[in-house]
Amino acid sequence: MKNYDVVVLTDNYDKVKLIEFNNFCHENNIGFITSGILGLYGFAFVDFGDAHKVHDKNGEEVKNAIVASISSDDVIIFQEIFSKVSKF
Repeated sequence: MKNYDVVVLTDNYDKVKLIEFNNFCHENNIGFITSGILGLYGFAFVDFGDAHKVHDKNGEEVKNAIVASISSDDVIIFQEIFSKVSKF
């Protein structure tokens, strides 16, 4: 893997192996991305090292949400993390 600038793993759920890959990449200045989808839940983890900078283009606060229900109604209800309820 030392010949690559970025390593991307998808749908690998072996936590021990993912940590090993990430540690190797981090120690060798290689970008590391992993992601997966488990039904309605998805995740992504990105590690481009300590020197990586993120420039926020719009300044909006990041929103985390959990889908509380799905229906064909005009109002979709999301239950945000920390039990806040928002209607969209």
